[in-house]
Amino acid sequence: MGSWWCLLVLVCRWVRRPGCPVFASWLSTWKTQAAGVGWAASVGKCLRPFLPVADRGRLMPAKLDSASTMRIGSVDFPESLLNALRGGQLVVFAGAGVSMGAPARLPSFRKLAEKVAEGTGKSITASETDDQFLGRLKEDGVRVHQRATETLQPDNLKPNALHRNLLRLFQEKDDPVRVVTTNFDCLFERAAEVEDLFKNKPKVFEAPALPPGIRFKGIVRLHGSVKEPEEMVLTHRDFGRAYLTEEDGWARRFLVSLFANHTVLFVGYSHNDTIMTYLTPSLPPDGGEKRFALVGSTSNDLDRWRRMGIEPIVFPQENKDDFTGLDRGVEGLANFRRRGVIGWQQEIAGIAKGEPPMIDGEDSHTIDHALKDVKLTQFFVRAVTSPKWIGWLDHRGYLKRLFAEGKLEEQDRILCEWLAVRFARTHSDELFSVILRYHGRLNGYFWNELLRELGHSEGNPLDPQTLSRWVHILMNCVPMDVDEYFLLNLMKHCTEAGKFQSLLQVYDVITTRLVQFLPGCERSRNDFWNNTMKELWEQCLRSNFQHIAHALLERTTMRLEHRHSARVAWSSQDNNMMSGDNCSRPAIESHEQNEYPYGSAIDPLIDVARDCLEWLVVDDPMTVKNWCNRFVKSDSPPLLRRLAIHATNARQDLSVDDKIAWLLEHYDVNEYEGKHEIFRMAADVYPQAGSQQRKALIQAISQYQAPVEIPGDGAARSAYHQFNWFQWLHNADPKCSLLKAELDKIRSQYPEFQPREHPDLNYWRREASRCMGPWTVEDLLARPASECLSNLLDYHPNTPELAEKDRMSMLVTVCGAVEQDPSWGLDLADAMAEKSAWESDLWTWVVSVWKSEKTDLDKACTRRVLSHLSTSKLHQPRNAGVIVDVLNRLIRNADTADLTEWLDTSHKIAIAIHSHAAAFEDRFTKNLEDRDWYQEAINHPSGKLAEFWLHSIESWYNQQDKPPQALNPEYRRALNTIIEDNGIPGKLGRTILASQFRFLHQVDSDWTKNHLLPLFDTKDEEEFSCAWDGYLTGGRLSLLAGELLKEKCIGGLQRAIQDFPKNRLTRFIQFYILVISYLVNNDKDKWIYTFFNQTQEKPELKHMFTTEVGRLLRRLDESSQNEWWNVWLRDYWNNRLQGIPCPLDDAEIATMFEWAIHLQGVFPEAVDMALQMGPVPLELPLYLQLSHNIGKINLINRYPVELAQLLIHLGKCQTSPWFWYQDSQILHQLLEKDLPEDLKQELQETILRIKIS
Repeated sequence: MGSWWCLLVLVCRWVRRPGCPVFASWLSTWKTQAAGVGWAASVGKCLRPFLPVADRGRLMPAKLDSASTMRIGSVDFPESLLNALRGGQLVVFAGAGVSMGAPARLPSFRKLAEKVAEGTGKSITASETDDQFLGRLKEDGVRVHQRATETLQPDNLKPNALHRNLLRLFQEKDDPVRVVTTNFDCLFERAAEVEDLFKNKPKVFEAPALPPGIRFKGIVRLHGSVKEPEEMVLTHRDFGRAYLTEEDGWARRFLVSLFANHTVLFVGYSHNDTIMTYLTPSLPPDGGEKRFALVGSTSNDLDRWRRMGIEPIVFPQENKDDFTGLDRGVEGLANFRRRGVIGWQQEIAGIAKGEPPMIDGEDSHTIDHALKDVKLTQFFVRAVTSPKWIGWLDHRGYLKRLFAEGKLEEQDRILCEWLAVRFARTHSDELFSVILRYHGRLNGYFWNELLRELGHSEGNPLDPQTLSRWVHILMNCVPMDVDEYFLLNLMKHCTEAGKFQSLLQVYDVITTRLVQFLPGCERSRNDFWNNTMKELWEQCLRSNFQHIAHALLERTTMRLEHRHSARVAWSSQDNNMMSGDNCSRPAIESHEQNEYPYGSAIDPLIDVARDCLEWLVVDDPMTVKNWCNRFVKSDSPPLLRRLAIHATNARQDLSVDDKIAWLLEHYDVNEYEGKHEIFRMAADVYPQAGSQQRKALIQAISQYQAPVEIPGDGAARSAYHQFNWFQWLHNADPKCSLLKAELDKIRSQYPEFQPREHPDLNYWRREASRCMGPWTVEDLLARPASECLSNLLDYHPNTPELAEKDRMSMLVTVCGAVEQDPSWGLDLADAMAEKSAWESDLWTWVVSVWKSEKTDLDKACTRRVLSHLSTSKLHQPRNAGVIVDVLNRLIRNADTADLTEWLDTSHKIAIAIHSHAAAFEDRFTKNLEDRDWYQEAINHPSGKLAEFWLHSIESWYNQQDKPPQALNPEYRRALNTIIEDNGIPGKLGRTILASQFRFLHQVDSDWTKNHLLPLFDTKDEEEFSCAWDGYLTGGRLSLLAGELLKEKCIGGLQRAIQDFPKNRLTRFIQFYILVISYLVNNDKDKWIYTFFNQTQEKPELKHMFTTEVGRLLRRLDESSQNEWWNVWLRDYWNNRLQGIPCPLDDAEIATMFEWAIHLQGVFPEAVDMALQMGPVPLELPLYLQLSHNIGKINLINRYPVELAQLLIHLGKCQTSPWFWYQDSQILHQLLEKDLPEDLKQELQETILRIKIS
């Protein structure tokens, strides 16, 4: 304490010099601080303004609990009070002190009592309270209420600034006025009128007629007013009626509810005011965080306030009669509440552009407040330039979360981006200091932001030392989620800076992640990764081999070994896991097979190891020898053993005989894993090898025996393997007699053997379109079809030389020939019929070509096709679908003459094929609830057959001179056959019939009502599903059909909600909406209520209903939209706003905003509805749809005011509409329109919010 006292004395001597203007200000500030924080701390805070800037850091304030208070107008307002103010939950309680200031100058309650007693010769006694004294006066005949009224209504009575500023705490649009006053004057009402603060004047309530305290809005005169003198609460009996008696007690009832549900700020009261003795019993216990009182710093009764359950908020005072600090504090609080986006931007920018404040003053608190809000944080980071703010933010705890694990808040993410972009390059030392203080830990998001900035490819390179430090920090705390593109860029920067150790550090991180392996979590290499690694290899690694080759090979080998060990660990569960990487890499050298279709995820590592070895072969062959000796160990990963072969083959210090000897010593030349590298090395060295090594290699090959566990002729497979080996070597050295002798020996036993195209590879991958079988289309068409038939029937890939061919490829080739020359295809069909090859799969493929529109069938060809299709032996289940496809093609494209000729034959084929089509029932095994009936039907023979009959009926109907009223008997029999089939194929056929409900009702209404309409009932679950799926997918709405189906629709709603999959239910709801819109006249409310009542347990269906209304609105013209609005949509929207039949949820609200855009004819009315819904965040597609339609419909010119109101409303949601940024010209165009000034101001604030998003 002594040192503090000496310092204080010195300062006092200085500031109290003659003419010094700061002493009074300093003393006032010190007294304010001392009231709440303790003597020594308060002195320190107050001395800071008078110290040189360089010395202020010594008095840096302790870390602030940023959730506690905010200094506004020299008053520290609790954050909980500010939150209540922002949230519309604050109630101002105004006492006599509010009206005591100029120009009102009304008396306190004590002064009022004394004024009433003037001339009576009576005065208040020490044992009396003010209300008791007034009660005694009244009992003595004094007209207390009248005299008080006269005293409180002096001439020229005007409200003061405190009245005005307390009202300014409330914003009419977002939160209504909530003021309770125990004063009797009407100055609050007058302030609202004179100052014109609100468009709609606050409602006034006067005791004893008070509103419910839980939800009142307006001004409440709790103790009455001068307008009704006899109702004023003045005497102790008046207070008793208001607070104590059971009969009245209006004030108590009102306050109990108010205090329980709102945060209260008392202004203009003293803790010992008479009124407080009546108010405090109404306060619920333990509510200190919700009740506050503005108290002067000269008061020594703060603890008494707290004992009353009220937290005092201290304002500065020079003396007990000084209330300028109260005025400034409330004015500042009102400005805080009324400050718009533009105002906040200017306020924050004014502070942030300079150096950080060194004292715990209003500027510090303003920034504290800003950092709790996303938009205000954006204002802050856009304005800051000084790196000193880094330390300031860290000291106050705002950066702490950036160095810990976990998900960051949006403000934290903004700070991450700002620190990285603004300071990582230009003021890295300041960032290093903070990072090291947290022991190098970084949150994953911050880590990636730093990496993104440091890895950015444009200009402004870091100096090498700084880059090296950043790499060291980042690579020591790599998170799980990493932006690999910027990691690769960082490697490039390390290369350019010549920091090769840093380069290898980044390489370690990349490759460690590359080799990670868990079953089922394998990552495949994509084109981006492949191309980027290739670029990295060329630009960073290969060009610097002289610096990094040895270290790079060591690191890469470790990664490959780690990868292999992980696969081995899991190999007990799947034997293929150990060899997965090896199989995915056909060749160690660059090879086309490495690229198809996707290489191994670790291909880049294999390339690095290979190129390192190739470079070292020339530069350091002894090192290569050592590496190869390490790789050839039997327990090494197969890829490393293959790399050893590749490197040894490239060595120049070994003779070819030495290479063959080395290969035979360390490898089985017949092994599977290293096959390609062994074959390749053998082909390279064999032609120059000596006789002894040639024989040794041939002997090793001849010892191969095919594995016994593989079924088939083992001797033939062994011989074929040896045959391909010898043929491969023979291609390398055609003059070798040893090889010729071995080949002749095998051919004598197996003359059919043909060499494989790629014997060095275990498999050869090619695109399916290139697999055309043993013949081409040209080969087939060059010969008569009858001559080709035997080969086509007998062709099967069952011999070694045809191992890479397959029958499917051959069948595809046949189809190409039939399509190109239909006559050749018909000749082939004739040959098959003549040979009775009815069981051949060729039939299905040939007939499938006839159904194609690409196949040109003239009349003669068509007759031949129908002739084949009429053959009963061809009528088999596997052929049923393609046969009906051909019939459908013919009947769709036939003219009248052709139809007359072919219709009878087609009908006979359709009737004959019906039973075979039904045989496909077992093909569909999906669960009932997942079955897509319509999709299955159009692909199933039974569904296709139903389509055929419908096409035929349509052709017949259109040919009649007079539209028939019923189907002819043949068609009725055909359709009845489909109706009577109880199996799955029958249901598929009925699905197709239901899709044409409107057409069939037009052709034969009686048959449709009797046979199709009952399918839409809920009695049979499957029939209900297939009928509705058919109609909703392929059908069209008509008035007549809709009238028949509407009762089925509402009756089947519950079953549809329970059983239909999402896509079908969506279409059902869309149909339901159309019925409401066009077919229901007087029962729309019933239909709507039924829907929402049925969907109570599935709220997502409400959103589906809303979405489908919007989708349908988009399809309507303006006239139809207006009709919907007038007929039902306006009433529906209004009812939903009232909670009928249920309240709107956020998902519905978000979608209904889009409705307004489409309702262009009634746009002002629709906007009025939309503005009654709360602003909610919209998903990107909705914003894009809004933006598109605003321009398309030209709403800017038609309805600029209403459009501005809607966009402003949407911009108020917590999630800033960042995707408006590109379309903000819409808002700028609106600013150029003739809008009201207040609307323009709000529009400008919306634009500003978008810019900072």
